Amino acid sequence: MAFSSLCHRELLETTCRLANTLKRHGVRRGDRVAIYMPVSPQVVAAMLACARIGAVHNVVFAGFSAESLAGRINDAKCKVVITFNQGLRGGRVVELKKIVDEAVKHCPTVQHVLVAHRTDNKVPMGKLDVPLEEAMAKEDPVCAPESMGSEDMLFLLYTSGSTGKPKGLVHTQAATCCLPP
Repeated sequence: MAFSSLCHRELLETTCRLANTLKRHGVRRGDRVAIYMPVSPQVVAAMLACARIGAVHNVVFAGFSAESLAGRINDAKCKVVITFNQGLRGGRVVELKKIVDEAVKHCPTVQHVLVAHRTDNKVPMGKLDVPLEEAMAKEDPVCAPESMGSEDMLFLLYTSGSTGKPKGLVHTQAATCCLPP
Protein backbone atom coordinates (compact mmCIF):
# COMPACT_ATOMS: atom_id res chain seq x y z
CA MET A 1 0.00 0.00 0.00
CA ALA A 2 3.01 2.29 -0.37
CA PHE A 3 2.15 4.66 -3.18
CA SER A 4 2.16 8.37 -3.81
CA SER A 5 -0.35 8.40 -6.64
CA LEU A 6 -2.61 5.74 -8.03
CA CYS A 7 -5.14 5.12 -10.75
CA HIS A 8 -8.77 4.19 -10.17
CA ARG A 9 -8.09 0.46 -10.66
CA GLU A 10 -5.28 0.52 -8.07
CA LEU A 11 -7.51 2.33 -5.59
CA LEU A 12 -10.32 -0.19 -6.17
CA GLU A 13 -7.98 -3.16 -5.73
CA THR A 14 -6.40 -1.65 -2.61
CA THR A 15 -9.86 -0.89 -1.21
CA CYS A 16 -11.06 -4.44 -1.88
CA ARG A 17 -7.94 -6.04 -0.37
CA LEU A 18 -8.34 -3.89 2.73
CA ALA A 19 -12.08 -4.66 2.91
CA ASN A 20 -11.32 -8.39 2.73
CA THR A 21 -8.64 -7.95 5.41
CA LEU A 22 -11.18 -6.25 7.66
CA LYS A 23 -13.67 -9.07 7.06
CA ARG A 24 -10.99 -11.71 7.81
CA HIS A 25 -10.42 -9.96 11.14
CA GLY A 26 -14.09 -10.11 12.11
CA VAL A 27 -15.39 -6.74 10.92
CA ARG A 28 -18.97 -7.00 9.70
CA ARG A 29 -21.75 -4.66 8.64
CA GLY A 30 -22.45 -2.13 11.41
CA ASP A 31 -19.14 -2.68 13.24
CA ARG A 32 -17.08 0.43 13.99
CA VAL A 33 -13.51 1.00 12.79
CA ALA A 34 -11.28 3.85 14.00
CA ILE A 35 -8.87 5.28 11.43
CA TYR A 36 -5.91 7.08 13.04
CA MET A 37 -3.81 8.07 10.04
CA PRO A 38 -2.56 11.31 8.53
CA VAL A 39 -3.90 12.43 5.14
CA SER A 40 -2.75 9.86 2.59
CA PRO A 41 -4.05 7.59 -0.15
CA GLN A 42 -4.17 4.82 2.48
CA VAL A 43 -6.69 6.71 4.61
CA VAL A 44 -8.93 7.08 1.53
CA ALA A 45 -8.70 3.33 0.88
CA ALA A 46 -9.50 2.64 4.55
CA MET A 47 -12.65 4.78 4.48
CA LEU A 48 -13.78 3.21 1.20
CA ALA A 49 -13.04 -0.31 2.48
CA CYS A 50 -15.23 0.27 5.52
CA ALA A 51 -18.05 1.66 3.36
CA ARG A 52 -17.70 -1.28 0.97
CA ILE A 53 -18.43 -3.85 3.70
CA GLY A 54 -20.97 -1.74 5.61
CA ALA A 55 -18.66 -1.00 8.55
CA VAL A 56 -18.86 2.44 10.14
CA HIS A 57 -15.60 4.39 10.01
CA ASN A 58 -14.47 6.96 12.54
CA VAL A 59 -11.57 9.09 11.30
CA VAL A 60 -9.60 10.55 14.20
CA PHE A 61 -7.10 13.37 13.59
CA ALA A 62 -3.61 11.83 13.74
CA GLY A 63 -2.40 14.70 15.93
CA PHE A 64 -4.64 13.81 18.87
CA SER A 65 -3.28 12.35 22.09
CA ALA A 66 -3.79 8.79 23.27
CA GLU A 67 -6.43 10.03 25.72
CA SER A 68 -8.40 11.82 22.99
CA LEU A 69 -8.12 8.81 20.69
CA ALA A 70 -9.26 6.43 23.44
CA GLY A 71 -12.28 8.61 24.18
CA ARG A 72 -13.41 8.50 20.56
CA ILE A 73 -12.72 4.76 20.21
CA ASN A 74 -14.69 4.01 23.38
CA ASP A 75 -17.59 6.29 22.52
CA ALA A 76 -17.91 4.69 19.08
CA LYS A 77 -17.23 1.16 20.43
CA CYS A 78 -14.65 0.49 17.70
CA LYS A 79 -13.69 -3.12 17.05
CA VAL A 80 -10.58 -2.34 14.96
CA VAL A 81 -8.11 0.53 14.68
CA ILE A 82 -6.19 1.22 11.45
CA THR A 83 -2.98 3.23 11.80
CA PHE A 84 0.57 3.73 10.52
CA ASN A 85 3.71 2.68 12.36
CA GLN A 86 4.78 6.33 12.33
CA GLY A 87 3.82 9.59 10.70
CA LEU A 88 5.84 12.52 9.44
CA ARG A 89 4.80 16.05 10.41
CA GLY A 90 6.88 19.17 9.96
CA GLY A 91 10.02 17.12 9.39
CA ARG A 92 9.53 15.19 12.64
CA VAL A 93 8.56 11.58 13.21
CA VAL A 94 5.24 11.10 15.04
CA GLU A 95 4.92 7.78 16.89
CA LEU A 96 1.37 6.92 15.79
CA LYS A 97 1.53 3.23 16.75
CA LYS A 98 2.86 4.12 20.19
CA ILE A 99 -0.07 6.52 20.69
CA VAL A 100 -2.52 3.83 19.56
CA ASP A 101 -0.90 1.29 21.92
CA GLU A 102 -1.41 3.67 24.84
CA ALA A 103 -5.01 4.40 23.80
CA VAL A 104 -6.14 0.79 23.30
CA LYS A 105 -5.03 -0.12 26.84
CA HIS A 106 -8.23 1.68 27.82
CA CYS A 107 -10.44 0.40 24.98
CA PRO A 108 -11.99 -2.99 25.75
CA THR A 109 -13.87 -3.22 22.43
CA VAL A 110 -10.70 -3.15 20.27
CA GLN A 111 -9.86 -6.63 18.96
CA HIS A 112 -7.24 -5.76 16.31
CA VAL A 113 -4.90 -2.93 15.34
CA LEU A 114 -4.02 -2.96 11.63
CA VAL A 115 -0.60 -1.32 11.21
CA ALA A 116 0.50 0.05 7.83
CA HIS A 117 4.05 1.29 7.30
CA ARG A 118 4.70 4.94 6.52
CA THR A 119 8.39 4.72 7.46
CA ASP A 120 10.93 1.90 7.35
CA ASN A 121 11.38 2.07 11.11
CA LYS A 122 10.37 -0.98 13.14
CA VAL A 123 7.82 -0.58 15.94
CA PRO A 124 6.93 -3.09 18.66
CA MET A 125 4.04 -5.34 17.62
CA GLY A 126 1.73 -6.82 20.25
CA LYS A 127 -0.94 -9.51 20.32
CA LEU A 128 -3.64 -7.22 18.84
CA ASP A 129 -1.40 -5.96 16.03
CA VAL A 130 -1.60 -7.06 12.38
CA PRO A 131 0.99 -5.94 9.79
CA LEU A 132 -1.43 -4.47 7.25
CA GLU A 133 0.57 -4.79 4.03
CA GLU A 134 1.30 -8.47 4.74
CA ALA A 135 -2.34 -9.20 5.51
CA MET A 136 -3.60 -7.37 2.42
CA ALA A 137 -1.15 -9.20 0.14
CA LYS A 138 -2.97 -12.45 0.99
CA GLU A 139 -6.40 -11.09 0.09
CA ASP A 140 -8.41 -11.13 -3.13
CA PRO A 141 -8.47 -7.78 -5.01
CA VAL A 142 -12.24 -8.21 -5.47
CA CYS A 143 -14.84 -7.61 -2.75
CA ALA A 144 -18.54 -7.31 -3.49
CA PRO A 145 -20.06 -4.19 -1.91
CA GLU A 146 -22.57 -4.63 0.89
CA SER A 147 -26.08 -3.51 0.04
CA MET A 148 -26.97 -0.65 2.39
CA GLY A 149 -30.11 1.32 3.17
CA SER A 150 -30.24 5.11 3.04
CA GLU A 151 -30.51 5.36 6.85
CA ASP A 152 -27.68 2.92 7.60
CA MET A 153 -24.66 4.52 9.24
CA LEU A 154 -21.71 5.41 6.99
CA PHE A 155 -19.35 7.20 9.40
CA LEU A 156 -19.02 8.90 12.77
CA LEU A 157 -17.39 12.30 13.06
CA TYR A 158 -16.53 13.87 16.40
CA THR A 159 -16.59 17.61 16.99
CA SER A 160 -14.30 19.15 19.59
CA GLY A 161 -17.33 20.10 21.66
CA SER A 162 -17.82 23.26 23.74
CA THR A 163 -18.35 21.19 26.91
CA GLY A 164 -14.88 19.65 26.75
CA LYS A 165 -16.31 16.28 25.71
CA PRO A 166 -16.37 15.45 21.98
CA LYS A 167 -19.79 15.10 20.41
CA GLY A 168 -20.33 12.41 17.80
CA LEU A 169 -22.24 13.08 14.62
CA VAL A 170 -23.58 10.23 12.53
CA HIS A 171 -23.56 10.48 8.76
CA THR A 172 -25.82 7.89 7.20
CA GLN A 173 -25.63 6.67 3.65
CA ALA A 174 -27.86 9.56 2.58
CA ALA A 175 -28.11 12.08 5.46
CA THR A 176 -26.55 13.48 8.63
CA CYS A 177 -28.04 13.48 12.13
CA CYS A 178 -26.86 14.09 15.69
CA LEU A 179 -26.29 11.33 18.23
CA PRO A 180 -28.52 11.65 21.28
CA PRO A 181 -26.66 12.93 24.38
